[in-house]
Amino acid sequence: MNEFWRERTERERLILMVGGAIAGVALLLQAIYVPLANWRQASQASLGDAESVYQLVVQAAATADLGAPAATSAEAAQPLRGAVTAYAQTQGVSLVFVNVRPDGAVEATAGPTPPEALFGWIRDLTEKEGASVIYADIARSAEGDGSVRGRLILQR
Repeated sequence: MNEFWRERTERERLILMVGGAIAGVALLLQAIYVPLANWRQASQASLGDAESVYQLVVQAAATADLGAPAATSAEAAQPLRGAVTAYAQTQGVSLVFVNVRPDGAVEATAGPTPPEALFGWIRDLTEKEGASVIYADIARSAEGDGSVRGRLILQR
């Protein structure tokens, strides 16, 4: 390598060094700056989606009347899994997945559903069956029609 460098004239060495510096800067831009810029844009888009989902949940929660006291266990005669599916049918909530966990809680995933129906379903389960929501993940559905998807864990 030293021999290659010694055989070059001063002008050729300068051209090679400038070309190497330009290639190094281009490599740094592609390897560091571009991914960071893309990450920032994706984060801003994600923030906007999260804010709109939050507003949707706030509006749906405002329309749902969740202030009634929960039912006692004597009033809740049917098993929780049966109540989850029965109330889902009455409210028009399409359940994609329902599973009874080892601790007795019921895990349910609702497909694309109007927000009012989903929150009405949750209201019915808490008021009439004495169920408590111990986990909820509600997000806007990918269909873009204003519907939501939800994954909930309910327990008595």
